[in-house]
Amino acid sequence: MNDTLLRHLGLDIEKIAEEMQLLSADIEGNKEALVKTLVRYDEAKRIAKNAALWQFGLRPNQILFSVIDQTRQNQTMKEQAVRAVATQYLETFKQSREDGRDKCLTHNDQRELLESALKILVNFEKEMDGKIEPATCALIARTYLLRSAIMLPKGFTVPEKKKEALRKGSEYIRTIDDLTEEALRVRGSLLLEQRHIDILEKNRESNGDNQTLIKELREALENGCDKFNNTIEDVRIALCYIELTDDKTDLLQKIIDSQLDFPGIELYRLKAYFLKGDYAAISDEALKEELSGIRFNHPVWNEAMIFIKQLKDAQADCWRKLALAAYQVCRTRESETSSLHLRWYWSGYRLLYDLAFIAEDDLHRKAEIADSLKSRVSLHAKALDEIIKNDKEREEYYNAHAVAYAGGYVKGAGRIHTGRKEKDCDTNNVFKALPKDVAIVAFYLNYCEKNKDSRGRGYALIAENGTWNIKEFPFDSLYKAYLTWQTNYARHKESASPSLVELCEEIGRAMPFLFEITKKRIVFVPHDFLHRLPLHGAIKREWPKVLLEEYSCLYLPAWSLLHADTTKSSQTARKRMLIECFHEYDYHELQTKINAQIKESKGVVWEKREKAKPKDLLQIPEAPEILMILSHGRADMTNPYYARLKLEGGDVSALEIMKAKTGTMSIKGSNVIMGCCETDLLPVLSTPIDEHVSPATALYTRGANFVVGTMWEINPIDIERHFIELLTKNDNSMLEGVGNWQREGLSDDKWKKHKESRFFYAIIGFRVLGIFT
Repeated sequence: MNDTLLRHLGLDIEKIAEEMQLLSADIEGNKEALVKTLVRYDEAKRIAKNAALWQFGLRPNQILFSVIDQTRQNQTMKEQAVRAVATQYLETFKQSREDGRDKCLTHNDQRELLESALKILVNFEKEMDGKIEPATCALIARTYLLRSAIMLPKGFTVPEKKKEALRKGSEYIRTIDDLTEEALRVRGSLLLEQRHIDILEKNRESNGDNQTLIKELREALENGCDKFNNTIEDVRIALCYIELTDDKTDLLQKIIDSQLDFPGIELYRLKAYFLKGDYAAISDEALKEELSGIRFNHPVWNEAMIFIKQLKDAQADCWRKLALAAYQVCRTRESETSSLHLRWYWSGYRLLYDLAFIAEDDLHRKAEIADSLKSRVSLHAKALDEIIKNDKEREEYYNAHAVAYAGGYVKGAGRIHTGRKEKDCDTNNVFKALPKDVAIVAFYLNYCEKNKDSRGRGYALIAENGTWNIKEFPFDSLYKAYLTWQTNYARHKESASPSLVELCEEIGRAMPFLFEITKKRIVFVPHDFLHRLPLHGAIKREWPKVLLEEYSCLYLPAWSLLHADTTKSSQTARKRMLIECFHEYDYHELQTKINAQIKESKGVVWEKREKAKPKDLLQIPEAPEILMILSHGRADMTNPYYARLKLEGGDVSALEIMKAKTGTMSIKGSNVIMGCCETDLLPVLSTPIDEHVSPATALYTRGANFVVGTMWEINPIDIERHFIELLTKNDNSMLEGVGNWQREGLSDDKWKKHKESRFFYAIIGFRVLGIFT
């Protein structure tokens, strides 16, 4: 504990000595107070082992020694004192969560408070060989309950320590034969917390478990746990009991009339109206006001999502307004929240976005909701170590986030966002600025609509001819084909090409509407695991045709990554740069082609950085017209920020590209062509936070006009051949040139007649990030 917290808890040795000096003036009359002070001293001594009362002027006193010795052996007196000190810790903890923003303790301090309370209580239990009073057992159980409460689920993952704290709390409650009102309240709260975890992990109780839960909740309500004006715990116990039994007692009206002022009470009033069947009284404005005043990681957010889903399942008309209201507040709170914090807990709010997507009727707004789920690039904790090299700065950063984690105010929030704050993007303006021959296909996979036969429902929002339309598609078979391809690719690389062809055929089966788009240029805005699919390689078996044979296809991971000013390029006209680090083979033919181009075109200037080192990529003072990178690449399946380009003397990760200084690495307006394996490959499974992090994306976010990347490992010989073809094209747009050489490749008999999957693998592996202008 820090010194401030020690003083706040009364664990300052000097202060304890002063108190004992005063109390020792009337030892017999102050026995109880002396015992409490002695317990505080024992705790202070545990923390500061070298501290001694006598060094602060407390005079040795035989009578005082005798009283101290007696009280140490007086179980009843000491047990009361132990509970009093532990209760003081819990009150300090509670106050820290309710106080103003500047007084909020860090998450570490809150955790240490609870652990210190547990040590005092559990050590006393050991001292007494487990023979402690029921009130002490109940207090230990409550402390474990609070310990569990501050360990929030990270996305859909519930920490094992959270479950362990609940289990231990329940064990202590079960040791009490005659449950008091407080013990019943603690038991009920433990049961509700466990039920919440079961729901989160999709492990709903059996009917038998429900009957036990109903019985124990009823017992609590019948024995004093109905004080709805005093404690939010009683409100939650009553609502859960009524929900499980459908027993519409007068308890609902008492909850509605409650005068309690506590986070969540307005939501619980709405739930009471719902359980009464009074849907007209359920107000979206009330929910919006409630959520606006609650910290972003408060459990009430998750309860609100579950409540809206209940309204939807009950076919209550009001659910749509509530879903959109909650979404609007969530978007506001997101803008105030840093990216690391989002990864900690916000990813669990996917259901909120799914509900808002279904609730919204306007297709353009649906597209914005779909994009908003993935428009924040979150920051992994490990990646921070690469950004923040200074130990003091790193400590300040984590401490600030720890305060936020506990619901407190983040001092200097603007500073610690580390440049990862979301960009506002008006998609309407973007669509208006696009050429008339371009169609947008924005995807969204909605898991809220899953059932026993399906993982959910897929949507494609298609904008063309100035209007939007929506197509639905199943994605179960598509997901299975994707996993099969990824599994085989991890084992066999190019030899897994038959699985790739099967995946592309499945894309064609699941999304036949792609071949019905009237515009011949398409920008895909993928979602979830669709980021990992070569949508441009979709195969329609009836023709048979590959999508890119008929359409030019680009990809945009999210609208917030769009930089519409790339047409006003800062590139140096006709200057081109080659960064090369291929060691295993001689790329003589490509070198010859580049040298010939230099001779033939007087205005073309090629700067070649061979056996390139990391600084050769990270230090580009002037943006070239074309930046060609030839090196080996490697994806990272656990942390996409560490996907990297392998250069001489060291690698360059996606994270390093993202954080390079603007004035040092200038590629704004450049056309980037990457002949590097796996530079646009991402981790296998979908994630709650929809993000697309790769070296290709990192380069695009730095203002590149477009980026050609590879989705998997491709033979360097094939890379060289494709790049030679690309450099020989006379297209006005290098962007069109990429699609043209892919189309020409598919017209080869190796694919056209013989359907050689390896040939298909080498062509489809390239895709382009960017937007048509």
